[in-house]
Amino acid sequence: MTTADGKTGFRIEYDERSGAHINVFSGKDKGEHFLFDASESIVTKLQKLFDLPSKPQRPIS
Repeated sequence: MTTADGKTGFRIEYDERSGAHINVFSGKDKGEHFLFDASESIVTKLQKLFDLPSKPQRPIS
């Protein structure tokens, strides 16, 4: 999920190394990395709740 300009937002992810986590970003700066206890299937359900493009497409003028 991101702001309208696509510069600030977060991603909910699951991987073998970190497990369930949320990555926060703002511009080119990497933000915090929040770990939480959840299975891969729960993370997939959470991702579907925020199923938006990571960078919104701008209308063609």
